[in-house]
Order: sequence, then C-alpha cells, then structure tokens
Amino acid sequence: MRLFTGRVLANEPVGDGLFMLSMAAPDVAAEAEPGQFIHLRCAPPNSDDPLLRRPISVFRARDDVLWLYYDSVGRGTRYLSRLSTGDPVDCLGPLGRGFRPVRGARNVLMVGGGIGLAPLSMFADELLDDDVSVTIVAGFRTAARALDPRWLDPRVEYRVATDDGSLGHSGLVTDLVADLLDWSDHVCGCGPARMLESLVRVAGATSKPIHVSLEERMACAMGVCLSCAVRARDGVRRVCRDGPVFDARTLRDVQWRSA
Repeated sequence: MRLFTGRVLANEPVGDGLFMLSMAAPDVAAEAEPGQFIHLRCAPPNSDDPLLRRPISVFRARDDVLWLYYDSVGRGTRYLSRLSTGDPVDCLGPLGRGFRPVRGARNVLMVGGGIGLAPLSMFADELLDDDVSVTIVAGFRTAARALDPRWLDPRVEYRVATDDGSLGHSGLVTDLVADLLDWSDHVCGCGPARMLESLVRVAGATSKPIHVSLEERMACAMGVCLSCAVRARDGVRRVCRDGPVFDARTLRDVQWRSA
C-alpha cells in the first residue's frame, strides 16, 4: 500500500452513468491483487471538497496500467468522470484482502451486480491463465447499464440478467445461480447487499466454498474509523482491512444492509 499519483490514459463511458478509467501506475499495477481497491481523492487540486476519498475496485491490472470501473452517482465520482487524458489522480492503494484461488477448484461461478463486476473480472483473468473455467453471471437494472462483453476475457462465459428484461434474463441475477451450482466448485460474488444475501442463501445450501466482496462506505480505508465495520460470526470485521473479500460462511450473522 502506498500513496501514488496515477496519470489518466482514458476515461471511457461504458454504460448509462458508468465509466472505465485507465491510468498509468507501473509499480502499483504490478502489486494489485484481485479484489483489492484503490482509494481515490476526488477533489480538484488545492481543494478538500469532497474531503473523503472514494474506494474503487480494480477491474484489471496489466502492463503498468490500472483499470477502474465506476458509477458516477455523487460529487466524488462525478469529478472522476470529468477527468481527461494526462490528468493526475491522487491515489492510496492497493488496499484490502482480495480473492484467493481455492485448491482443486476448476469451475468457478462468479455473480456480480453492476460495478460489482470489477473485482470478479480481475479474479477471472488470474484463474483463466491457470486453465480454470469461469462463468460470470451479471445483473444490471437495464441494458443501457450492462457492461459490454468486450471488456471481459473472451474465455469467460458471460450471462446477463436485467431487472426490466431489456437484455438477457428478465429478473434477478441470482435466478441464474441454481442451474450452475452443480457445475461449479467455487462461488464468488460482489454487488449490492441484497444480492449477496440471496446468493449466500442459495449457494449456502451446498458445501461449496463461497467468497463474497462486500461494498461498504469507507472513510479512512485504514481500519481506524470503523465506518465500514460489519458484524460477523467471529465479531466485528472491518471491510477495508479484514476484507473486502470474506468467506461467506463467516458472514451468516451479518446484518445485511441494502445500500
């Protein structure tokens, strides 16, 4: 983990309000692991407004470049969406504990909701290079917000669900999980709390390992302020330091919150 300045290479719209930011960050790109995040300062130079950094999951890290997939939903991310090629980005990271391969797992099912696809994509890249089969099922509100498959490794099997039925399966992304459980021997998820709660309920009926990345608001991202703390079976856990990726079976007692 380090403070560093990235340089914007591209900041492309990839859906309704969604962007893919790529930036040059040679040392950090080499260190980043699937499931980790970067804490970005989202204020103009010489300004502290907004004061708090924004945690953005790493979508891909390759050839000295970091890709960050984000949703422009507030002042901080709207500032990011206006960045142009060559602009500096004040960053802290990579942070957090990410996804790890499960020994012997050859078929991995990944379930993502919206920008929750980011850490799953990076984990898929790693697994595919080790000849592991990966299926990603992704849920979006509408086709206009769905991530184009060109952003994913072509070796991934990619299935989409939309709330309004405008693309792929009409309904919840977790509707697609049951038919893939027998095939999979490791289940991973990242997305809204209600989606993860449903995923854990469905997949938890099996003995398969399940790992989820939690999305929580963060202030310090250093484990001090406890703004991202959640209750787990073994006590209070800090998403920024103990996670964001957890064994889902340790989170059965989490008070799931719909963000």
